[in-house]
Amino acid sequence: MEPLEKISAVLDRHTDDYHVFLVNHTASGTYELGTSKRYPICSCFKLAVLMAQFESMRLPSELNETIEVSPLKLSPGGGVLSYLDSPVLMTIRQLLNLMMSFSDSTATDLLIERIGLERVRSVLRSACPDSDLTKSTGGIVSDFNSRFSIKTLKSSPDPLTSFTFSDYSNAKDLANLALVSHNFRSPTKLHHAYSVSLD
Repeated sequence: MEPLEKISAVLDRHTDDYHVFLVNHTASGTYELGTSKRYPICSCFKLAVLMAQFESMRLPSELNETIEVSPLKLSPGGGVLSYLDSPVLMTIRQLLNLMMSFSDSTATDLLIERIGLERVRSVLRSACPDSDLTKSTGGIVSDFNSRFSIKTLKSSPDPLTSFTFSDYSNAKDLANLALVSHNFRSPTKLHHAYSVSLD
């Protein structure tokens, strides 16, 4: 059985609704399984936040800029910072690491606030033409929670594509976002820091 057939067989055993987009870097080919649909973008947009942050900086010293993180401004969605019980100063470097390593919602939203949602959205749309981002992580989580409950998810045959979301993407766009973030060229003096954050 060919690798793609094996992947399809596994997916078919567990769901009848999926979309997978694969890029073969060795053979320079692409492979698509299932049907393309828009899904909630969830945490994947954090790659765009990362690139937008490094686009906004010119010197490594900017990574040491500090932002106060307050328990009064924690974002829903979870992460390490959700356990804070008193204010703490964190550097941009630390917030980037929390966003990328732990998918921290508060770190992500503080970084978005620093450079502006429109800048992040522009980076996302340049890599993902059929994707969009209109709000912060906290806004996305609140929107999702207001629409869905365990009962909704169990009763709908395809709850994630049965509703219209304002923050969405698809498998092909996300594959391209991963590729663009891998090939992203930050300013020379920041290239090592970018690579560390991405890894």
